Amino acid sequence: AGQLRSRFQIAYANGIITTVTEAGGAVIETWDLPRAMLGAGPAAPVPAGSLMVGRNASLYATRFDGGRGYGVTFRRIDPLFCVDLADPGDLRLLGELEVPGFSTYLEAFADGSRLLSLGVEESRVAVSLFDVATPSAPTLKSRVHFGDNEHWSWSEGNYDDKAIGFFRSEGLLLFPLQQ
Repeated sequence: AGQLRSRFQIAYANGIITTVTEAGGAVIETWDLPRAMLGAGPAAPVPAGSLMVGRNASLYATRFDGGRGYGVTFRRIDPLFCVDLADPGDLRLLGELEVPGFSTYLEAFADGSRLLSLGVEESRVAVSLFDVATPSAPTLKSRVHFGDNEHWSWSEGNYDDKAIGFFRSEGLLLFPLQQ
């Protein structure tokens, strides 16, 4: 439906392609990739399912983690959406959480029960920790702002994921910061 602007907006598993694009909101679509592509010759993927979240908002961040997908859109507030991808023909919104600001990078960890984000709130870089163990009721566990209230801050990681280092075993998220 829309444009794929980052590698985090497309996933492939078990013959199913899943995309998250922006077209009047975040559009999550699944496509059944015919087995013919792997053998006899090329064939077009067959649409399987579609779900719109964050109507009339801009898509800022996505992440796939097993049978779940996460998306962040922004208009005035930053909803985090938890989507069930288990049945490609029946995509379901499991839950959402509205928080101020927006996230541009998401990282799932702790066996899918936590989500870490890098983003911006009130012109300052913010790192947020979400509890998504119960996807029908995601919660914001903590948020750390970088920079003082008087000045803006920015991170190259907000527009280039290669500037971010997430080291699971050490529990570290590293990113450049300008103020």
